[in-house]
Amino acid sequence: MLIGIISDTHDSANNMIKAFNIFNKKKVDLILHLGDWVSPFMLRFCKHSNSKIISIFGNNEHDRYRYPEKVKLFGVNVEFVGETAELKFDNQKFFLCHGKNKKEINSAISSEKYDLVLSGDSHLAKIENIEKTIHINPGSTCGIKNEDINHELTIALYDTNNNKAEIIKFE
Repeated sequence: MLIGIISDTHDSANNMIKAFNIFNKKKVDLILHLGDWVSPFMLRFCKHSNSKIISIFGNNEHDRYRYPEKVKLFGVNVEFVGETAELKFDNQKFFLCHGKNKKEINSAISSEKYDLVLSGDSHLAKIENIEKTIHINPGSTCGIKNEDINHELTIALYDTNNNKAEIIKFE
């Protein structure tokens, strides 16, 4: 199973659509969103995705109780599963959290309960192998650039068949 991983879209609809186009081209089976959509209106752009999206909430979700309403209104295939999630795909255990709480990430990794720990928040993409766990942060699609910050646009892919992860940069 090929899984697309995205986080911290922060109301950047054009960049999120670009990310979905990459996922569509790669023929991902599922997309995991790690939070910080920011506004429920962003869900309308999920029509650009050919895959189901499972999402957790981040620390910058405004009007979070309207997300399920917008999923129905826009007719998109998005499922919200809370602030954290434990999921299983192809006999691999995943832990999803937004990443604001670093102790939560470290605890999930050190527990050795999970094959993958997925987190966002930092806007900095990385893949780490720690003992038996792969930690993936897909970075961000919001494209913050100023004199202090230059976050590249990034997403991640993970293939459950070969246990390989990669970061994809785009413009």
